[in-house]
Amino acid sequence: MINFNFRLIDPCGTEQDSYIKIHRELFKSADIDVNWIEWYHNRIRSSDPRLSITRTYGLYDGERLIGIWSVEPKMMRNSNNELNKVGRCFAVGISSDYRRMGLFVKLSEFAIQCERKRAEFEYIIGFPQTGRSVVGGHLKAGWEEIIYNETYSVDLKDNDGIYFRKDVNTVVDFAQINTPSSTHNSFDEPASYRNTRFLWHPKVHYMIFTFGDANIVLKPYSTYCHILDLHGSKDNVKRLIEVSKSVCKRHGLEEINVWNNSEALNHDALMECGFVSGAQFSLPITIIAVQINAEKKFQIQNSFNFEMGVEEGY
Repeated sequence: MINFNFRLIDPCGTEQDSYIKIHRELFKSADIDVNWIEWYHNRIRSSDPRLSITRTYGLYDGERLIGIWSVEPKMMRNSNNELNKVGRCFAVGISSDYRRMGLFVKLSEFAIQCERKRAEFEYIIGFPQTGRSVVGGHLKAGWEEIIYNETYSVDLKDNDGIYFRKDVNTVVDFAQINTPSSTHNSFDEPASYRNTRFLWHPKVHYMIFTFGDANIVLKPYSTYCHILDLHGSKDNVKRLIEVSKSVCKRHGLEEINVWNNSEALNHDALMECGFVSGAQFSLPITIIAVQINAEKKFQIQNSFNFEMGVEEGY
C-alpha cells in the first residue's frame, strides 16, 4: 500500500543517511558525503548572518525518502539596486521508481506553500538546464520562465598560450578584492560567504584569479573548465580570460565555457576573447522563478550578471 507524505526534513540530523541515499541516486556525479552536507547546510549559511537555514522538503513513501526539494536563502540586488531576500531552488528530484506519477509537481507545490507561510522570500529562483523534464514540472507547479541563458565557449586547441600569469594573482581571501560583491540583478555575496563557498570547499578545488579590479572563478572538470563568476572593468576582465585560457590549456583542458546572454555583463569581453555560442561540454540554462511574498512577477532588467555559474558546489 502506497503511503505518501510530505514534510520538512533535516539532512544534518536523523534523516542524513536517507538524504545521502536519495541524493546519490538523483545526482550520481556529485557523490556527496557528510562533510559536504555540513559545509553546504551549516558553514555557508553561518558565513553570512543575513541568511536563515537552508531547507529541504522530502517526499516519503512510508519510511522511504523518495523525493527532495531544497531552497537556499540568498540576498539579491535587484534592478533598482535594492537588496531583497530570495531563495535558490536546488537539489530537486524524484526517485526513478516513482516518476510519471505527478509527484514532483505535488512536492514542489507543497514546498512553495510552506515557503509562502514562512513569508521570508520575495521569490524563489531556479537555474535548471534547458530541456530537462524538471523544467516542465516546475512550470506545472506555478513557476515561470524568466530568461534563457545560452552556453558560450572557447576551444582551447587553437589558443596560442602567449598570456602568462604575470601580475595575475591567485585569490586567497575575497576580502582583499576591490570589486563590489554584487551588481544589479545578481546575488549579493559578502567576502566571508565567497571564501566559504569557493576557498573552503571540502571536495572541489577552484581556480580563482585577480587582476586589478577584476576577478574570475573557474571550476575545472576532467576535460573543460566552467566560469562561475567574473567581475571587473572590461580590459582587466579580458586579461583574466586570456590568462585563464593559457592556464587551462597547460592543464590539458579542451574548452572553457560559461552561461551568458547578449544582455549580460561581460558579454562583449567574452566575445572579444574568442567565445562563441554553443559548447561541447555544457548545456544552456533557463532561469525560472515563482512568487512567494511579492506582488509583481520576477523580472530581470537591463544588463545583469544573474547568474553566470550558479551550481550546488559539487
